[in-house]
Amino acid sequence: MPEDIEAAGLSMQNLNDLTEAQFNTLVAIAERRQRISESSMAPRNQYDEQIASNCSSTDSLTMIITDDGSLKLTDAAGQTIVFDRTQLAALRIDVNNLTDESIQQIVQLAMPAISV
Repeated sequence: MPEDIEAAGLSMQNLNDLTEAQFNTLVAIAERRQRISESSMAPRNQYDEQIASNCSSTDSLTMIITDDGSLKLTDAAGQTIVFDRTQLAALRIDVNNLTDESIQQIVQLAMPAISV
């Protein structure tokens, strides 16, 4: 989502040049947004606690684009899932042109396989 990209301090024009730290920040923001939307309107103090707890390093994912065009996601516990070029092509995801939407789609697909 564009607001997640802005919250991470990025611009839509520079998404192809994300550093690992910027990507991790973007993923954390997207995950936080999803958790918040799933937990129907919590009181303000619960909301603040959710934000603080969702920023922990145990919730981070690392995405690596390999030389063969695959994507490798690794969580903080070291669990890994790999999407090969064929799988990504079936999803219409181009690793050389990742968008916020495609990153969210990849993370959502990986979540059942990676126990966070």
